[in-house]
Amino acid sequence: MELVWRVSPAVGVVIAMQQSNDKPAWRLPAIAGLILALAASAAGVEVVRGPYLQSLHSAGVTICARVREPAPLIVTIWRGDELMRQISSRSALDHTFTVDGLVPDTTYQYCLQFGDARREYVNFRTAPAKGAAARIWVMGDGGTSLVDARAVRDAYERRKLDPTLILMLGNNAYPDGTDGQFQQSVFDHFAPRLAETPFYSTRGNHARHADVYYQIHVNPKSGEAGGVASESEAYYSADHGPVHLVCLDSSGTRLETDGKMMAWLRRDLAAAQSPWVIAFCHHPPYSGGSHGSDNCADSGGRLCQLRERFIPVLEEFGVDLMLTGHSHAYERTGLIHGHYGPSRTFAPELHVVGEGAPGKNGVRYRKAPGRAAGTVYVVVGSSGKLIPIGKPHPAMAVSISDMGSMHLDVSATKLTGSFVDKKGRVRDTFSITKAAVRQ
Repeated sequence: MELVWRVSPAVGVVIAMQQSNDKPAWRLPAIAGLILALAASAAGVEVVRGPYLQSLHSAGVTICARVREPAPLIVTIWRGDELMRQISSRSALDHTFTVDGLVPDTTYQYCLQFGDARREYVNFRTAPAKGAAARIWVMGDGGTSLVDARAVRDAYERRKLDPTLILMLGNNAYPDGTDGQFQQSVFDHFAPRLAETPFYSTRGNHARHADVYYQIHVNPKSGEAGGVASESEAYYSADHGPVHLVCLDSSGTRLETDGKMMAWLRRDLAAAQSPWVIAFCHHPPYSGGSHGSDNCADSGGRLCQLRERFIPVLEEFGVDLMLTGHSHAYERTGLIHGHYGPSRTFAPELHVVGEGAPGKNGVRYRKAPGRAAGTVYVVVGSSGKLIPIGKPHPAMAVSISDMGSMHLDVSATKLTGSFVDKKGRVRDTFSITKAAVRQ
């Protein structure tokens, strides 16, 4: 198998390695996978951020790390016991290595090594193939790093749900999205999870330093993770198992019907072939919480603009689930379609297109064929802070004023979502089934 490496401007030459039957000084586990060892050329180098994983797809991943003082790094690549090659980087604080040519749904290993010191091996797994199941941890507005935010994190981790991907719905670093706040609220808060589980993110309104946000995140803007190239890290798409993920930027991009993001969105949704399509952004089109969607002055009108301009397009192309944050509670609709106005105009007989059937494992929705079969809208905005819901939005089947995060379990024909509160209790579970895969 040919491995193709693309590296950031900080990365230098590729050093060819002579094959040898001699074992390395440290014994490698006998696994069917690739082992990546990141090594510093000089002793005493300290990693202060990461490593963390970005832009995961079925054939590759991007590995990022920051060191305290500028230093070169070396990436050593193994396959089983076979040493394949090394890639060196020039001296820098931030290092980004992107590798392609991996095998879908396969466990690999890498470690950081500096002089004679090395870290333990860390596993990561490439994205599932299209027909394989995916498990996604969803959290919104979690960037407080306060006691309750840690409780939300720990409650999810105790359930050992083994996510294959993390989605962050914005406001990952309060109050202003500075580099130091991202360090505390993301990298310190979620270590060592981020070393083995990649995450995708959308920008929230508190990420006020765009240069910081996009320096940290490496999003697949060129279509390398599936979907149509957006040429923007603000909005992008990626395939993950049976799911086509669509990230919209509701914080920094103008929500125009004739804008670049809308044009890209139409092209991307028209080309999507995955069984499920999940869209996510920061601002909710429907909410009765702390940022009520009836208030068209809230957030510069972005909640209303999303509902009026973008929801019709998402529904036109049959998007199954939309995830948002911003309002600091948990809210979920059933399968709804065709509601683009204020809450007073919501009529269940007109807009609810799929009645849920209560069951032992939550509410079950069966989605009929066709593009007018409905979308479930979920607000997961209480992963770091809570503001209780006043009057629930009439479109909501469930409104919960408590802190927590969401777990998605997705196969080719069934999507299940569960809200796990900060005490580890499952407060809401719903599932959507389809008779056949998306055409």
